[in-house]
Amino acid sequence: MAKRVLVVDDHAVMRSGLRLLIDNQPDLQVVGEAGNGTEAVAKARELQPDVVFRQSQWEQDVPPAFATSRLNFARICSVPYGMSIVGKF
Repeated sequence: MAKRVLVVDDHAVMRSGLRLLIDNQPDLQVVGEAGNGTEAVAKARELQPDVVFRQSQWEQDVPPAFATSRLNFARICSVPYGMSIVGKF
């Protein structure tokens, strides 16, 4: 049985790309997306995913640590990821 994944990122294009990558794995299935911490907690309660794959930092809404504490309380695994761009454009 595939692990159910909730993708959280404040950029829709990132969520779409992550959905494509995750859904392409035979043992993973994206069951929902959220754009901020409040949505993440609400969607996690509603969808009961096995894993929340979330952006490590976001600019708006509740702090990631607060959202993570709510997810941990619900016994949902939260996996943060981060990206950085270094160099000249």
